[in-house]
Amino acid sequence: MGRGYRCQLAFSHPQAYAICRALSAEGVIADFRSPDLLRLGFSPLILTYEDIWRSVEILAKVVGKGSYKAGEFNRRLKVT
Repeated sequence: MGRGYRCQLAFSHPQAYAICRALSAEGVIADFRSPDLLRLGFSPLILTYEDIWRSVEILAKVVGKGSYKAGEFNRRLKVT
């Protein structure tokens, strides 16, 4: 597979690490980059429109309800 087969969205947020962990707990694979970047990658070869729609719904829920503020999501792990 060559370059250009996937795209990504990156969001800057002071609690990006905790949001990344909360998304993971909901089944959404995201990536954290220090100091405050949350990345979501999309590959049109393996993801459907429904997969992407559901991921965005989960992101809105995690941020909107503030579930990322729970203590277990703020503890730094050795590998993210």
